[in-house]
Amino acid sequence: IEVIVSSWSRLDATSAVSYLMDDYRGWDSQLLASLAFVNLVHQDSLLARERLMDLPEGWDSADFWDAYLQGDTNLNWIEKATWVRSLSSDEDGYHAMYFLMKHWAKQNGPEASEWLQQSSDIEERNEYARVVGESWAHLHPQSAAAWAWALPQGFERGHILGDVIAVWAKQDVVASGEFVNQLEWFGDLDIVVSSYVDTAAQSDPEIIMGWARSIEEPQLRMNSIRRITEKWIQKNPESIFDWMQSASLENDEKQAVVEVWNKHYPEQ
Repeated sequence: IEVIVSSWSRLDATSAVSYLMDDYRGWDSQLLASLAFVNLVHQDSLLARERLMDLPEGWDSADFWDAYLQGDTNLNWIEKATWVRSLSSDEDGYHAMYFLMKHWAKQNGPEASEWLQQSSDIEERNEYARVVGESWAHLHPQSAAAWAWALPQGFERGHILGDVIAVWAKQDVVASGEFVNQLEWFGDLDIVVSSYVDTAAQSDPEIIMGWARSIEEPQLRMNSIRRITEKWIQKNPESIFDWMQSASLENDEKQAVVEVWNKHYPEQ
């Protein structure tokens, strides 16, 4: 049925969406309507916007906001942002702002970030700055990282930069590590390092374990050590013993590694 809806909506999305939203009573009505809605956005964005604001009661609006804000080319991003900000701060408002920031940042990170920084709502700035940074980093990680690092006081810089580094490390573990290594100390540096080691651990657990052990906050350090040990066991469990003999571990660090090992090999 999904193939039928997709073909139908490519020919006449208005009829497909109208039927699926107003008349169809199947358990999969929301899913099928969201598929047809993607084509409606491209065929008639004004009607798509009207239908978006009048979804059936109980439907999750996330997929519809995602499709609309990504697909509507009749409004520029500033116009979309002005409209989205006028909405109430309910679930629809959250989905609208989330997908606005996600798609805008992916297309134009500097413009999206500049608009967001003008917000007088500190909670809004921090929440959606993380969305901007993560989305921007998928295409331009170095630019996103430089932006996050330079954020002024009032932003949760550690969390925002940590999200960017996590994306970057999946693409280039060396370049992202070099960026983190040259950062000057600041209060949330541990959060950034933790984000890096959690993502990069699969590449070379022994080297990344050294990063994890440099984290100052005890609980964050232990959690990172445990997660790296998990990935190390999956990659090369035998080498952990040699490393433990030569690493001069603190007692709590050794205990964390042993706990994870015993979970996988309780008889050894």
